[in-house]
Amino acid sequence: MYIADTVITWAQVAVLVVCIIVAFVFARRFAEEAFRLLAGAFLCYALGNLFYDFYLIIKGIYPYYLSVADLSWASVYIFLTSACLYWLGGMTGEERRRLRRRRWLALGITAAVFVPAYAYMISWDPTSTVNNLLYGLTGFLLTFFALWLLLGAVMDDVGRPFRDYHVAVLGLVVGQLIGMVSTCLPLPFYNIYYVIDAAMIVLPVVLLWALRKGVTA
Repeated sequence: MYIADTVITWAQVAVLVVCIIVAFVFARRFAEEAFRLLAGAFLCYALGNLFYDFYLIIKGIYPYYLSVADLSWASVYIFLTSACLYWLGGMTGEERRRLRRRRWLALGITAAVFVPAYAYMISWDPTSTVNNLLYGLTGFLLTFFALWLLLGAVMDDVGRPFRDYHVAVLGLVVGQLIGMVSTCLPLPFYNIYYVIDAAMIVLPVVLLWALRKGVTA
């Protein structure tokens, strides 16, 4: 499976590099800072993949415990969460008031997804507790804010043009969560990880498209 990992992660890096360039072009063209935050997320994703690939090539094993790759990948969630906060900061008082009604629903759904998943992964491999806490906390925050904004867009018409973008962000974080849980399962369920990882090759393009659609709506 080392070959599959290497091919997939290098394909992700190639797409991410192109998307970083396009994101900066869009940031300049549309004068929209969210594209820069998205470019930052793509850069962290690419750097994490590069460390992972070179570690695998040089040492012939995965970097199982907390590494530079984990810090880079967790930073993807931090950049995407910053984009959510950027939009929240730009809302009017009335929009925030309408959006506030959905925060407990978003929090409850996020907790229902993340708490059992990470409790299972930590119990399955206690040696990876630090990694799981890092991904769990950053992923929880991103999912909460993205879901909160999506609920507001769908149910209260707050930021409706960005609903596709929020769906894409949730697809990223939930997809990766499913992929991580699948690595704790026996074959053939373990292979779900590779299916999701392959799908992540095109997700940066989807995120760029969705953000551009929202900005130009």
